[in-house]
Amino acid sequence: MRVGLFKRSASFILDIMPIIMIVMLLQQWFIGGIIKTSIDPNYDQLEVEYFELLEERDAEIEPYYQQYEDGEITVEQFESFRDPINNAFLEDNTELINTVIIQYWLYAIMYWIISTNLIYMIYVLAFKGQTLGRKVMKIKLVGNVKWYSLILREILWKTLFYVITFSAGVAIDIGLIAFTKKKRTLRDMFTKTYLAFEGVDYPF
Repeated sequence: MRVGLFKRSASFILDIMPIIMIVMLLQQWFIGGIIKTSIDPNYDQLEVEYFELLEERDAEIEPYYQQYEDGEITVEQFESFRDPINNAFLEDNTELINTVIIQYWLYAIMYWIISTNLIYMIYVLAFKGQTLGRKVMKIKLVGNVKWYSLILREILWKTLFYVITFSAGVAIDIGLIAFTKKKRTLRDMFTKTYLAFEGVDYPF
């Protein structure tokens, strides 16, 4: 009997949540500081300056917003007051915004993608595909379970497939699992593996 969507999803969530926690804690304790220093040695000072300017911009907009809330001006009038202030803020602080916001988040996203995939790959290889999440849900990976097929299945055809295709990859997987008899995803087909319940290995 092939494993359905609920048990697959639950086992993946059980596996990935601890990894996400590790990546998040590493960012808070170490990596975040490294990223900031690599962007600019004075990043913390620039961040304080950015948020002070942001507060000044919001304070300038606030009276017009209050007038709109009180019904004294229309939404079009409010936008006509707000937009020039916003545009001036963006023009005057382009370099600061690029440093404090854009560069930091680009580096942070790269860190999350690389570290999450790396830890997940080591984890899957260490357990030879029989992860703790699968054990808790009493399912197992069977078929061509080799180190190279695990890398292809779990990294290239799972995590990176989701990253590259965004929600489309998840939708394709859900459709194949929910609406096909064999409940095999593209990664299952490509690597000649599939998930089965522990203790049974029926070909259907």
